[in-house]
Amino acid sequence: MTGGITVTAATEVSSSYGHFDFDDLPESTEQWNAPRIGFVVDGARGELEPVIALACLLRQRGYIVHIFTNVNLVPLCHELNLDVTPCFADSEAVLQQVGGLGINFTKFCRSTHMAALSWLKKNESMVRKLEEALDSFAPDAILEVNCTGKALQYEKAKAVPVMSTCTCFNQMKYKEAIAVVEPPRPCFFPVSKLYEWRDIVPSSEMHITGAWTMNEKDASQRTNHLPESSSPLSEFISRSTPPIAFTFGSMVIHGFPASKMLLLALRTLRETGHRGVLIGGWMKLDEMFTKFVREGASCMDEEIPDYEELVQIAKRQVFAVPGVPYNWLFPKCSCVVHFGNSGILQAAYEADCPQVIMQPPGDYPSMADLVPEMPPCQGVEQPLFSMKPDDLAIAIQQSVRYEQSAKEVGALIRDETGTEDAAEIIEEFLMKEVKTGKWKTKFDKRMDAKLNRRVKKMPAHHVPCATVRVH
Repeated sequence: MTGGITVTAATEVSSSYGHFDFDDLPESTEQWNAPRIGFVVDGARGELEPVIALACLLRQRGYIVHIFTNVNLVPLCHELNLDVTPCFADSEAVLQQVGGLGINFTKFCRSTHMAALSWLKKNESMVRKLEEALDSFAPDAILEVNCTGKALQYEKAKAVPVMSTCTCFNQMKYKEAIAVVEPPRPCFFPVSKLYEWRDIVPSSEMHITGAWTMNEKDASQRTNHLPESSSPLSEFISRSTPPIAFTFGSMVIHGFPASKMLLLALRTLRETGHRGVLIGGWMKLDEMFTKFVREGASCMDEEIPDYEELVQIAKRQVFAVPGVPYNWLFPKCSCVVHFGNSGILQAAYEADCPQVIMQPPGDYPSMADLVPEMPPCQGVEQPLFSMKPDDLAIAIQQSVRYEQSAKEVGALIRDETGTEDAAEIIEEFLMKEVKTGKWKTKFDKRMDAKLNRRVKKMPAHHVPCATVRVH
């Protein structure tokens, strides 16, 4: 493979992964003085979207930004003309291969790691090695999400500071440990400051900034993805009272397939009397909905005694789509049902929309544990595998009563300036520590001390005559 794979903003996307250019990153002598930030993200859309928002803002401030992410997420960067290089496996394909999230989160992480290695072995030509891609870009600093190990290896080898980002509160202790490693560097948890932190006390280097969301100028570049006023979905929404939105993002649950989720949603809507919009996501809920309506009960994994009633509800009261921008849909809904993903949580709050959070199975980390027990946000205590339509219906009925509370909370959430705060923290770190050389001096001092400690522990006959560290 010569030159590696580099996808720039100008590259035309010609497939689901984009059309890849095998030339190295373009070099311009006029750009070398501008700060260069590399964003390394290995995950799903929920992990990438906040990073895209921050990258767009830093680009507006004159920074040179480049994203290194999963091959299936490349088109999201192209929508906003961001330079991007695919360095990680197709995260959706990996999740489908392992059968979804299981009860044991540690075991799930191990399984996805092995599946990703298998995917990369079969599709080596579709990605570029992270270290090579970073070398071509030559960043002044790196911000990583779900890629701590590889990012820190690069820091150790190239003396490029790594800033870590939490995606859930369970990661905070681990990420804080990285933040205070000498020399210190800022780390981030981009969620609302209104959430309840209970006994969690962040360190001075762990910044809870508020969510990273796009400004109107950047968001407007995606308006071509919004449904037209005459689209079937728009007509369905405007036909009657605001519907309930069911969306589970990139979540796929092992042992709880789309067929079970569809039946739970339909029976819940029967109980509440609401209409519903089902967003397919990686669970492919929309595809299962279409099969159910067209093929009948034969496509399901279980007997459905109330099939005739449910199929009528599906035809009259439900609309299913593969995906739709949350900032367009949620303001038109009376409630959002989801698993507590931070991105969906934030979007519902910003839309003044009440919401119901279903707890994922097992020990999977969910933002539900940090959400204040405020009226517009209700949780369902029953575990997913034992949840009944009545349980979910009661939570929805309680949540929709607090429309005014949702507006009050939404106003507070929208007043937060998480993206701007994070950009200012990064800028201060780069200008005071990185560009002045202070951070590298501290880093070299730490590495020298570490090397000297190793030498002292060696037996006398193993100690070299001279130990030289090249700076």
